[in-house]
Amino acid sequence: MDSHNPAIKHYLSIRRSVNRHIIAGFSILLMLTLGMALFSYFNIERLDKSLTTVVFKNNGTTNHIHQLSAIARERSIIFHRIASEKDPFVRDEDIMRYKLLAGKFVKHREALEQRITSPRLISLLEELKQNARESQPLHELAMSTIEEGNFTDALNIIPKALSVQGEIIATLESMAIHQQKINVDLKRGIQADISTNHMLAFIVLVIFMSIGIFIGVLAVKLNNRDHDHLSQVNKVLEHSNMALEEATKTAMKANETKTNFIANISHELRTPLTSIKGSVGMLNSGMFPNIDAEVMSLIKIADDNSDRLMALLEDVLDFSKLELGEIEIAEDSVDLIKEMDRALMPHLLHADKNGLNIMTEFDEKIPSNVVVDFEFLFKIIAQLLSNAIKFTEKGDIVLRIQKNKSDELEISVLDNGPGISPEELESIFDTFVQGDGSSTRKHGGTGLGLAICKKISDAMNGQLGAESTVGEGSRFWLRLPLKENKAAA
Repeated sequence: MDSHNPAIKHYLSIRRSVNRHIIAGFSILLMLTLGMALFSYFNIERLDKSLTTVVFKNNGTTNHIHQLSAIARERSIIFHRIASEKDPFVRDEDIMRYKLLAGKFVKHREALEQRITSPRLISLLEELKQNARESQPLHELAMSTIEEGNFTDALNIIPKALSVQGEIIATLESMAIHQQKINVDLKRGIQADISTNHMLAFIVLVIFMSIGIFIGVLAVKLNNRDHDHLSQVNKVLEHSNMALEEATKTAMKANETKTNFIANISHELRTPLTSIKGSVGMLNSGMFPNIDAEVMSLIKIADDNSDRLMALLEDVLDFSKLELGEIEIAEDSVDLIKEMDRALMPHLLHADKNGLNIMTEFDEKIPSNVVVDFEFLFKIIAQLLSNAIKFTEKGDIVLRIQKNKSDELEISVLDNGPGISPEELESIFDTFVQGDGSSTRKHGGTGLGLAICKKISDAMNGQLGAESTVGEGSRFWLRLPLKENKAAA
């Protein structure tokens, strides 16, 4: 072919132009196809994440609403039963359960308030709060009437209280219905997105077929893979939801069983143990001088062990209350140093009995009107002193109370005992943990003391920590916000 021929040159020019247009069109088509394929893929990823988030959020919201409804119904039943119950022990158990349910109701309501965004649900939640505010005075009046023994008056108040309680339950049912509607709407929206995604996948398939069988087959495989992946995610979510519901039911049942167990233990052990301690204490007090010396030594052993049993029972009851979140911090203005001097006396005697000396170092900068819950504060100090006395064989124990550089109230207990290894120090505030097995056998205890102190310090917005060197001793410290009652100054 003569390339110099003008006709041939024109033909070659046209063919090159056509080829360029074909290549350009093919490239544009390929880029569009690739773009649509990528869009389809990332859209599926978005749907996966959206579906996971929606399922988790709405299941949580629905669960809180159902929990609130169940608690409201149970409280209504218990409320009526309290007024008609004649057995004081059963009535006390019902009152404890009633108060516990009140706390759970508030927690679920607060958690629900953090989750909901629907204006209708927010409006219903405000209505629920209003009903609760109207119901509270009636319930308190009925409870005070019951505690005074006026059961007839209480039965007259109960219908009014139950009427308002009925409005609470009705509001919760409305919230459940509206939440169900939200779930249905969200499900339809997700299904529409999935349908759109399938349509895009079909378009990608058609374009792939126009380019070539090879690209078409590749698109089909990609679409099938994505569809299978979405199906697998849906199955995983379904199994996860079922497992979560089952775990929630199991946890609630276990928690209820634990609560009932502790209540029964408090009635079955505390009362007879108090009687035993009182009786043995009287025998050990010297009121009966004719008791044989050998018998007297056995009585002293029984008295000491009854003290240990009572302390153990108190630890178990305190720990169970802390686990259930029933602890209430009641702060008041106190002269901290003065109260500390008075409260320390039994521990000074205990230390002296063991050949030890407790030295006190009180900072003069501590104000005389500190706002704190002294009962819980001294419970922590008493535990730290008791441990120091227990593990120190000789020498001095130092109790230091000061205002630190951060303007916090810092309380330290220092001893020259055997010390604690770094490995043991990491878990010293965990439940049922003691220094080592030999210490447990020698000194006894449950390992709950420091765990209880840690939970109390957390409830008081404080920090509890420890420093120790093996063979030299330990320092346990508590830091609390130093609040002063300016009005009492």
